[in-house]
Amino acid sequence: RVRVRYEGGKIVKFEFTRLYKKFLLSYIFILFIPLLSGYISYKVSINIAKSNSIESSLMLLNQSKDVLDGRLNEIGEFTKQVAINRQITLQLNKKQPEINQNVYELWSASENIATFARTNDFVEDYYIYLNNYDTVLTPNSIFYRKADFYETSYFKNLSFDSWENEIL
Repeated sequence: RVRVRYEGGKIVKFEFTRLYKKFLLSYIFILFIPLLSGYISYKVSINIAKSNSIESSLMLLNQSKDVLDGRLNEIGEFTKQVAINRQITLQLNKKQPEINQNVYELWSASENIATFARTNDFVEDYYIYLNNYDTVLTPNSIFYRKADFYETSYFKNLSFDSWENEIL
């Protein structure tokens, strides 16, 4: 029970009885238990979600790393194939070659490098610049002038001079 004393229409004294205090305290304690258990379960859930998120992010990062490593290995194998290709190394090592005399050899080298694209899923388009001939070899074609290759290629954002200085 609650005791209230009035004087002149105003509350002067307001006090709780002992029984009321006991009930109030027990109800507060009963309400505090679910509040505490909710807080604990919230913290545990947050920690579990955080650790699962970190774990899945690391797993995805490792998968991406493995894919990139595989692609870089493919590029490495591709460059090894080009480097040990007999026809290309012969053409690269010729001193002052005559294009008219070596047309068939250049065509054969171009046909030979076309097989590299078929065995590699990652490299779609490539070319080999033969500095001694001033010629560009692509799979199944030969460009005797760099400007012709530049015009048919995908270097539209680069000027010819920039392409020649930076890429060739």
